[in-house]
Formats: sequence, structure tokens, C-alpha cells
Amino acid sequence: LGARSLAGFVVVSAIALGTLWLAGRVLDRRKFRDYGFHLSRRWWLDLVFGFLAGGVLISLIFLFEKGMGWVAVVGLFQNLKNGYQGLPFAVPLVMGLAAFVIVGFYEECLFRANLITNLAEGFNRKNSMAKEALIGGYILSSLLFGAAHSINPNVSLAGVANIMLGGLFLGLPYVLTGEMAISWGLHISWNFFQGYVFGFPTSGVPQDIAV
Repeated sequence: LGARSLAGFVVVSAIALGTLWLAGRVLDRRKFRDYGFHLSRRWWLDLVFGFLAGGVLISLIFLFEKGMGWVAVVGLFQNLKNGYQGLPFAVPLVMGLAAFVIVGFYEECLFRANLITNLAEGFNRKNSMAKEALIGGYILSSLLFGAAHSINPNVSLAGVANIMLGGLFLGLPYVLTGEMAISWGLHISWNFFQGYVFGFPTSGVPQDIAV
């Protein structure tokens, strides 16, 4: 992950933020905070909780796979990416975390805050099936989340199906709380621990760092 890639993530995130704000003002007639950003002390604590929960869950998966003999630790605290040799170990780690903060933000804005909210409202046009409409929007947004990753490197049908399930996992806190904090925290730490701590490919993309 280079500075150019990180800058690209920042630009995409800014576009996602601007698009969501503009859609809220012009199309949806709702304030930005109503997409799940009612910032408060509780909101930020939920963000931290989501981050910790994601890290714990992916760590348990790693420990299970290691215990079954499916994976092995081949390096500790090594910068393996070309161009990072000789730099402090924390440099690519911090850049990777920053990238996943940004990626998690714009994907959660698009697939959870925007899609679930608007699909649920669209399905509930007669204002009599709010619960069913919310479930429909939740499921459809997860299917679209998986489909959007179908162009990733090394994609497979099983991989896309897993990402659809991941969409259900990430969207559940938003459905239950109406806030983006836990979903965003989960998304950040799941990707970060998966790729930069345990060295697994993230959405089909190899991460060239081992911790």
C-alpha cells in the first residue's frame, strides 16, 4: 500500500461522503446524521466496541484454523512489501489501518447507510410493512455488496457468497441500532486484522505484510 493508493482511498471516501450528503439534501430530504451518524459519546464507544469485536472474531477464526492445521505462522513482525524494507515496522501497519478506516467508511456509507435506508423506505411504500421492508432492504443490500466485489482479483463464486454473508454480518448492527458506529468499527478491524495482522488475502487481494 503506497501513498498514492492511500490518497486514492481518501478521494473515493470524500466522493462517497459528498454523494451521500448531496443525495440526502436533494433526493431523500434527510439530514446527514439521519443516515446513522448521530454522533455522541455512546456513538464513539460503539465504534470502539465494533472495532474490538471484529478483531476478536477474526482472531478466533485464525486460532481455530491454526489449531486445525489449516494455516501456519511463517513470519513475525516482518515488512514483506517491496519498498518497505528497512522502514520501521509500524509504517505500513499504520498506512494499512488508515486505508481500512477509509474503505470501511465509504463502503458502509454506500451499502448500509444509503442502500438499506432507501431500499427499506422504497419497499414500504404503503407504510404498512416497515419490518418486512427493512429486512428486504437489508438482504438486498448484502447481495449487492457481494456482487460489487465480484470484480475483485482472484474472485470465485464461493468468495462472492462469503462476502454476501459478510454484508449481512456488517449490516445487522445498523438494522438493530440505526447507527453506523458498530458496522464501521467491525468493517475496519475485520479487514485490518485479516490482512495486516494475520496475512490473509482481503477480498481476494493479498497483503504483503506479516505480523
